[in-house]
This record gives sequence, C-alpha cells and structure tokens, in this order.
Amino acid sequence: MGKDLVRPDYWSMNIIYRISPFKPDNPSIFYTEDKWKLVEVCHDSFLKAGGDKYDTTYIIDSIDWGKIFKKWGRVVDINTHSKVASLQKAFDEAYKINDKILFVEDDYLWQPDTISLMETALDILPVLSPYDHPAHYTEARFDHKYEIKLIGNQTYRTCPSNTHTFSIQEQVFKDNYEMIRKYGVNDHEMFTELNKTAQLWCPIPSFATHLATGCLAPNVLWYNIANGTPET
Repeated sequence: MGKDLVRPDYWSMNIIYRISPFKPDNPSIFYTEDKWKLVEVCHDSFLKAGGDKYDTTYIIDSIDWGKIFKKWGRVVDINTHSKVASLQKAFDEAYKINDKILFVEDDYLWQPDTISLMETALDILPVLSPYDHPAHYTEARFDHKYEIKLIGNQTYRTCPSNTHTFSIQEQVFKDNYEMIRKYGVNDHEMFTELNKTAQLWCPIPSFATHLATGCLAPNVLWYNIANGTPET
C-alpha cells in the first residue's frame, strides 16, 4: 500500500494487478501498438471502478514502471519476460494473503464503482469473474444453460470458464492453490476443474471487459468508458 493511502477498515479484499510491456496475445481493439497507453487507460478505469480503495500489489515484469504505480500500492518487480512466471508469482503472493483476492490483468477496461460489488458478492459466491464473456452465448462448445442469482440489486450467472482476471474467497484459493498453479496460463482447463468444487460466476451486465478484438462483453458502451465520456 502506498504510504499516502489510507484504506477503510471495512474493505476486506486484496488485489494483485499484473503488468507487462508486452503486447497481448490477441490484438487489442484500442492502442494495439502502444502497450503503455493501453495499460494507462485500463488502470485509470480500474481506479474509477474503486481499485484505489483496496490494498493492491502490482507485479511488474521486465520494465521500470514501478515508480509510477507505487502511488497506488506495493510494487513487486520481476524480470522474467514470461506470462506463466508472472501469473505464478501472482498466485504465490496471493497465498500469503488472509483475505478475499482479486487478480487483475493489465488489458481490462472497468465500469465505474463495480469492485466493491465484487467484494460483496464474494460473501456468497466462491469464485467471481468481472467479465461476462460473449463466447459463453455464441460458441457451440458451451451449453448456454446458466444459473442466475440476484445479490443486492445485481444479477450474476454461472460460468463454464473465464480468464485470469477473477476474484476468489480466501479458503477456496488456498484449498485449490496447487491445482490453480499447475495449469499455468491454461485458464479454461483450470476453471473447468475448479468448477467441480467451487462454481465460477460473473455479473450481468459485465463489470469489466477483455479488450481483445471480438471479445468485448455485451450490453455496455465500452468505447464511451475508454474515451471518458458518460454512457447515454
């Protein structure tokens, strides 16, 4: 936590935010050739989503951006040039935490004021992604039959799998730590196994979206959020 930040006692979730200078595996719809600008826009939306209210650890791989992000949290610099190594470092750091955990990737755009909703939902749901993945509605490999739950004024549905931007209850993570870690970047396989004991959920509409081309979550005006203009 940055020394100039004071967190309220009632926030009970820790965030681990992974950043690298490398382009995403799939081209982003924004700033395809400028990873720093992509990181900057996504992180700004994360702060507006409420990320600045939580203890955050930034895992920064292979670039000297730590001096920028130490304003908002603790910085762990690594020099691996490896998505797998960065992810496993995130899991190792998370294992030390006695609290709910939110893992965040650096190419996600967030809706404002949504992270506290995730924290609240984790009192009931064991694992929660902020991302309503469009493939779950369109790809034939999924059965498109999902359970729906209302928590407060927010709806959530079950997910067959998702990405490595997700939140999880402390004990569920620790009980499944070895399994989660062994899958590396293979998120679909990891969640498929995890769902046997701890079901993954996501919000409808999405709290955040992956910015890979063709993967924007439905029902949200993401271009307006990226441009800093109100939704209309």
